[in-house]
Amino acid sequence: MCIRDSSAAYAKPDVVVLDWNVMSAAKVSAVSPLRQACPPALLIVLMSRLDLRQQEALGAGADVVVNKDDDAGCVVENLRYAISLRSAPD
Repeated sequence: MCIRDSSAAYAKPDVVVLDWNVMSAAKVSAVSPLRQACPPALLIVLMSRLDLRQQEALGAGADVVVNKDDDAGCVVENLRYAISLRSAPD
């Protein structure tokens, strides 16, 4: 499903996947409203290379940043880690 942040709260997604490389220049300003609109959703950001942008995405509210070049096992490990953080008691 492709949604805009304004309809994200209505859709109530469990998972939101964002491709950092195809987003507009205002990437952080796109992640933050999604996090606010869907607090329980797992926010996953895909990047072609991990660098300082990774911290930028995490700081904006992403739960996990996944490198597009990672093998499936590494992606699954990152997703499990993010899920465990989201489901851990406060």
